[in-house]
Amino acid sequence: MDLDLRNPSLYKVFDFSDEPITALGDLLTGAETDAPLIEQLTNESLYYIFNTKSYNHSTEILTNGKLERLLALLREKFDFIIIDTPPMSMTADAEPLADLTDAYAVVVREHWTWAREIRDMLDTLQGCKAAPIGCIINDARNPVSTGGGYGYGADYGGGYGYGRYYGRYYGNYGAKSEHTGKN
Repeated sequence: MDLDLRNPSLYKVFDFSDEPITALGDLLTGAETDAPLIEQLTNESLYYIFNTKSYNHSTEILTNGKLERLLALLREKFDFIIIDTPPMSMTADAEPLADLTDAYAVVVREHWTWAREIRDMLDTLQGCKAAPIGCIINDARNPVSTGGGYGYGADYGGGYGYGRYYGRYYGNYGAKSEHTGKN
């Protein structure tokens, strides 16, 4: 369910850009439409609710009570409902949405999201009804070593050397071995 009402994009990702579909935002504002709201992925048990329009007053739309009633109806028919929200640093929309869910996962972009931003986000969400279930690292470019090291930031632009220091003692992740001189 695409609840990023300011910058919707899931309909493009799943190639529904040419399909006549109901914009979720239109439904939540009470606009009349004949197009379907729920789309099914062909031959799969996966369904989508897209938004195709941008709304400047998204927070008011998401908190007007209609979304809460829609989610109650959807919970009767579906085992899981996954909601895509806008970034917390961009709008205030994610916080009221977290109060309408059972759980949330934080999505962060590797080498982009600052640790203090993640802490602030988690502090904000701590007051919500939803329970944290984990973190999704988006745009990951470097595989995690299975060799047993731990750390990060040592050899990546702007890193601060955490992996290099601890890598010396706990594995070879991002640090030269003192014995061989190799990474």
